[in-house]
Amino acid sequence: DRTLVSYRKPVYPEWAKSDGVEASLTLYFIVLPNGKVKENILIEKTSGFEDFDRSAVDALLAWRFEALGSGETGEQWGSITFNFRLAE
Repeated sequence: DRTLVSYRKPVYPEWAKSDGVEASLTLYFIVLPNGKVKENILIEKTSGFEDFDRSAVDALLAWRFEALGSGETGEQWGSITFNFRLAE
């Protein structure tokens, strides 16, 4: 329910582009009260390729959500699926 303030898209691995490889993966993550994503991101469903998984985790770590207001505490969790698709 937190507003996304900034984000970075995952980098599509060059080898995958040239080989025509597409993939999807799902990550489970926790947002800290300050709006940063906690480092212990869990790969719920792997893409089957370490390069895709690492790129998605790295991008998600750069995301920033709206910080909680004064007096509000607690962490919130979320789940996101990244789809690596080549343009037609």
